[in-house]
Amino acid sequence: MNQINFLPQSFYRLRRRKRRVVIESLLVLGLAVGLGVWFLLGDQALSALRSQAALADADRATVQGQLEELAALQVEARELAGQMKIHRQVTLPVGFTQVLAVLAQVTPESIAYTDMRLECGRPVPAPPVAADDAKGKKAARGKPATAKAVETIKIAITGLSPDDRRIADLLGKLADHPLFTQVKLDFSRTTEQDDVIARRFRLLLEVPLDRNYRATREGVAHAD
Repeated sequence: MNQINFLPQSFYRLRRRKRRVVIESLLVLGLAVGLGVWFLLGDQALSALRSQAALADADRATVQGQLEELAALQVEARELAGQMKIHRQVTLPVGFTQVLAVLAQVTPESIAYTDMRLECGRPVPAPPVAADDAKGKKAARGKPATAKAVETIKIAITGLSPDDRRIADLLGKLADHPLFTQVKLDFSRTTEQDDVIARRFRLLLEVPLDRNYRATREGVAHAD
C-alpha cells in the first residue's frame, strides 16, 4: 500500500534548519565553555607564573643583600686583622700589671718593697721586608745578618728584709721563674728604720720581650 506524503518540502527544510541551528548552538556553547575554561586555566597559570616571578625577585634581592653584607663583613674582617697586627707589633707581650702580680706571688710576707722602677723602650713596628729579602735573595750581598738586640723591661726593686737568707731565697725564686732574666743583687746593707734593724737591698732583673707569654695558675710562663 503506497503512503502519500502531504507535507510540503518547506516543512522538511525548516525541520533540518532547526536541527542544524540546535547543533550549531550546542557547538558554539561547547566552544564558549571550552574557551572559558582555557582562559580560566591560562589566567591561573599566569597568576602562578607571576607569583613565582615575585618570589624569585624576592629571593634574588635577599641573596643580593646577603652578598653585600658578606662583602662588608669581609672588609671589616680585613680591617680588624690589620688593626690586630698593628696592636701586636706595638703592644708589649707582657704588661706591668702581670710583672707586679708575679712579684707579689714569689715575694714572702717578711719582705717589704720600698721602691720599684720599671723601664722599657717604646715598641716600634717592624719595618716592611723587601721582596728580595722575603725570598732570601740579595741578603746583604752574602754578609750574615746582624742579630737585633732583644728589648727588655728593666726592673730595679728596693726593699727591706729581716736577714740575708730571705733575700737569697727571693733571689733564687726570681732567677728560677721563666718570666725574669739577668736577676742579680745590686747591694744588701744593714739599716735601721723605726728602731728596727733590717737589711736594705736592691735587686736588678729584666723581662725579655722576644718571647710569647701565657698566663698560668702559678704566674706567667713563656714559650720560646
